[in-house]
Amino acid sequence: MSGIARIASGLALAACLVAGASALAAGAPDQPAVAAVPAAKAAAFPEPTAAERELGVQVLRMVVTAQGGLVDVRFRVVDGPKATKLLGVATNAPTLAVGDLPPLHAPQHTLKGGRFPQGAVFMILYPNLRNSVTPGAEVSVQFGDHKVGSYTAQ
Repeated sequence: MSGIARIASGLALAACLVAGASALAAGAPDQPAVAAVPAAKAAAFPEPTAAERELGVQVLRMVVTAQGGLVDVRFRVVDGPKATKLLGVATNAPTLAVGDLPPLHAPQHTLKGGRFPQGAVFMILYPNLRNSVTPGAEVSVQFGDHKVGSYTAQ
C-alpha cells in the first residue's frame, strides 16, 4: 500500500471513530454494528433409502462439472457411528460406476482422518476419466462391497 493510500485509510478510520464517539456522547441508543440476520432454516433433504440408512451415508447429489472433467458428489451423514465405521476403512471409499465402464475412484486419501458427525455434509470430486459420467447418466454408488443405489447425474 502506498504512503498516500495509508494516510487516506487512516483518516477515514479516524473520521469513523470520531463520528461514533460523537453519537455516543449525544446519548444515541446502542446500535449493533451489523444488522441482525434471521436464522437460516434447516435444509430439507430427501428421505434416505433403506441402504443409505443401513450404511449411515446418504448420496445427496451428483453433478458433472468443470466442463465434464469432474464429478461433484455430495454425501450426508445420517448415522455418525455407522458412517465412521464404514468410511474409516480405506477400501470403503465410495466408487462410481456407469454401465460396464471401469469405476471411478475417489482421489487417494480423500477420507483419511475424516470425521463424520451426524448431519454433516461432505463432498468428493472425482476425476471423470473417459467422460464416464455425463448429465442424465445412471450412476451406481458403492462403498467397498456395499452398493447404495443408482442415481441420475445432473
